[in-house]
Amino acid sequence: MTTLEKYIFFVVVGFLCLCNVQAEIECNYTVTTQAWFDIVIKDYDGPGEDLHDRLVVGLFGKTAPITVLNFAKITNGYKHRSTTLHYKNTKIHRIVVDFLIQMGDVTRGDGTGGKSIYGDTFDDEEFILSHNSTGIVSMANHGKNTNGSQFFILLQQTKWLDGKHVVFGKLLKGYDFLRKIGAIDTDEINQPKKKVKILDCGAEDVPNPFCLSESQSVANADMDVEIIV
Repeated sequence: MTTLEKYIFFVVVGFLCLCNVQAEIECNYTVTTQAWFDIVIKDYDGPGEDLHDRLVVGLFGKTAPITVLNFAKITNGYKHRSTTLHYKNTKIHRIVVDFLIQMGDVTRGDGTGGKSIYGDTFDDEEFILSHNSTGIVSMANHGKNTNGSQFFILLQQTKWLDGKHVVFGKLLKGYDFLRKIGAIDTDEINQPKKKVKILDCGAEDVPNPFCLSESQSVANADMDVEIIV
């Protein structure tokens, strides 16, 4: 190999390495943890005809580490003194057609409660990601810096929530089931007329974190990614 060829070789290798590092730095959709929720819709097809299925969420632990840690801990059951915070056996208490489904009230179950692993509430992280697609997972709150345990999953893009709620995840699997939940009839305050409950749930760190592609980050259908839960 001539000196010129060696020079060109090292320049190309260096450029490729730089591109890989830059891509890693710029990826705000790196899935570091996966969470699963086994959910039942009671009497979906009539009395005693329940519908069971699973939602799998990819969590962006590099982009929103404080929020993801809170979410994952509660998903697995977080014990603090005599209290356990757990999404298991809680309800999907709010459904707004063509907007969102909301859940995660681990203290009262009706949307008026909730608590974080850091205390009653914790502050917003940076508003890096957008509410730009179906399946985006974001923290519910009642104003600035009031995150607890409640969260919602979008049924369509709602960018007007940007800068108000922290996006920390994206649905990887279960889009058809999400839409079935989102289509349930509700009362005048958006409470579902059928009982929708999280039967079980859990979260696991991904051995090899991966970045969602641009198309996957705005997907509205199940993704071709490795599901570990």
